[in-house]
Amino acid sequence: MKNYSPDDYFQTTEQCIKNFYFRYYPFDQGRTIAVEKRLLVNLDEDYDCSLLCYIDRIVKTSDRYYEIHDYKTTSRIPTAEDIKKDKQLTLYALILKQRYPYIKKIRLIYHYLNFNEEISITQPIEELDEIKKTTIQLIKKIESSQVFPMKISKLCRFCRYKNICDQ
Repeated sequence: MKNYSPDDYFQTTEQCIKNFYFRYYPFDQGRTIAVEKRLLVNLDEDYDCSLLCYIDRIVKTSDRYYEIHDYKTTSRIPTAEDIKKDKQLTLYALILKQRYPYIKKIRLIYHYLNFNEEISITQPIEELDEIKKTTIQLIKKIESSQVFPMKISKLCRFCRYKNICDQ
């Protein structure tokens, strides 16, 4: 693994900002209506199933879409399968729609800044009810669990529970 200096990070960040600026200038693709928007919703009236998110940016476009923008600084671009599995922005769409029921069209936009790449997905509103049901079921399953098997990964070194882990 390569060791990066603070100067390396500075140069990479500077290049990402330049790339973003020149790609989207004059920034007329839509109207930004929120940045770092905090949304907390309860998904189920009969069960405390609250979800909290911070959406990087919400944009309303001239074609009446609400766009959820998320900015990534990962070291690789995900595969189509990775994007399909990633539920972060789909859950953001669910939360946004629950909070603002008048929204009819949602687009999810991932910005991979290190690569100057954008991946855009239209989120069908009619799928959100099924996603909501699946999410509530998963929350209930997790909350009722008594056993939490260890999953060793490269993220273990950042885990706040490593002092009590059997790893």
